[in-house]
Amino acid sequence: MKALIFAGGLGTRIRSLQSSLPKPLIKIGALPVLAHVITIYVRNGVRDIIILGGYKVEMVKEFLSEHSECEPLHRAGAWRFRNVRFEGTLACTVTLLDTGAETDTGGRLFLAKDLVEGERFCLTYGDSLVDFNLDRSLQILEAENARGVLCSYKLPFSYGSLSLAGSRVTGFAEKNLNIFVNAGFYVLEPSVLDDVMCVECSFEREVLPGLANRDLLAADLGVKFWHPMDTPADHADLSAIYDKAYPNVPWLQT
Repeated sequence: MKALIFAGGLGTRIRSLQSSLPKPLIKIGALPVLAHVITIYVRNGVRDIIILGGYKVEMVKEFLSEHSECEPLHRAGAWRFRNVRFEGTLACTVTLLDTGAETDTGGRLFLAKDLVEGERFCLTYGDSLVDFNLDRSLQILEAENARGVLCSYKLPFSYGSLSLAGSRVTGFAEKNLNIFVNAGFYVLEPSVLDDVMCVECSFEREVLPGLANRDLLAADLGVKFWHPMDTPADHADLSAIYDKAYPNVPWLQT
């Protein structure tokens, strides 16, 4: 099985922290967040990684070249790195594609369709950490007869909420509401690629809602840890978690 990682966006909300780096290369502890994401997959037995790069892709290429010899592929803007290892993990093969700095997520996936057609694959983002469990997600995919599974995290929400009609209060909800968010780790059947029809496509605004509307998308509710890295505050939180828990960081405890 292969894992694709979106890692080409501009990262505007966190750029004040490290303006010279693309967001996936900002470090959590000793390694860039992208390396932590790759390690999540390697720990789950997925050792064929495809990075969908774009913004400052040359810097991602330079980082991977520090861990393996770079092999240009027979397509423009594509390189392969074999036997990549981070902090004692098993080796993996990483393919880096330049999918453009301004390309939407569906477009990035569209440009990589030929690399995953005909097989199940994993998909995620290069800036969020989750205690992903591939075996559990695969079991849900098969049990629900779905075309895709997304990892979902229950927010620790401890406040009561209001129901409003304009400025009028119409009701109250108790504390500990069941609010689940999309944690951004997916396991997908190859037929999902049929919905990725052009380079202007959005995975989040078009492909996922289309699957959900046809009752083809299931949720893995077993996630116990999820943390994005969208802002400097998120980075500070993740760094503190890493410093306190290393080497038993929560995103590797499945």
